[in-house]
Amino acid sequence: MKRHLFALFALWGLGSAVCMAQAADLPVLRIGLEATYPPYEYKEPSGKLVGFDIELAEAMCAEMKMKCEWVESPFDALIPSFQAKKFDVVHSALSITEKRKLTVDFTDPLYHAATKLIAKKGSGLEPTAQSLAGKKLGVLKGTIQEDFAKKKLEPHGVEVKSFAGGSVVDPMIGAGIGMAVRKNNQPLLDKLNQAYAKVRANGSFNRIMKKYFDYDILN
Repeated sequence: MKRHLFALFALWGLGSAVCMAQAADLPVLRIGLEATYPPYEYKEPSGKLVGFDIELAEAMCAEMKMKCEWVESPFDALIPSFQAKKFDVVHSALSITEKRKLTVDFTDPLYHAATKLIAKKGSGLEPTAQSLAGKKLGVLKGTIQEDFAKKKLEPHGVEVKSFAGGSVVDPMIGAGIGMAVRKNNQPLLDKLNQAYAKVRANGSFNRIMKKYFDYDILN
């Protein structure tokens, strides 16, 4: 009996060692992000990275037989750090814009993230230059919202400071959220797009989406 138990434990140990070796042998995909944007990417008190973008990328990496390795960076330094090859992909709720397309290539749109103006209840403020004239508006540095505020609102008397929901609809806001890949890296771009199509088709995308949102982020 003891021999049988020893053999079973030996086989279990061997199987575990093989699985760990296989995981270690997976090619690594270094992904840059700023983990301060719940529910897309943020940290638990333990320091563990969690969020919709995290789980989506992990599902895509599994389809590509790759291992996600997360590299944190301030949002406004993501593209410069990416261009300095500190990571292979930027995946941090990054909007696809014509301006960004000049320096990086994007995957197919992954989802849409509405831009919102947040104001005190009952203020009556609207996301227009006329309504916000003479007011202070907060935006996150390095974002498309900052570009929008400085170019479309600031010239009309809005004091732009740092971040703030009605939805704002404008070409500057972009054509959805995508992963950024270095220019002319078509093989990686194709792999990411194929992996995304698979997680959409196999139901993984919807399962992850329902965990973090109570609405359809594809529309």
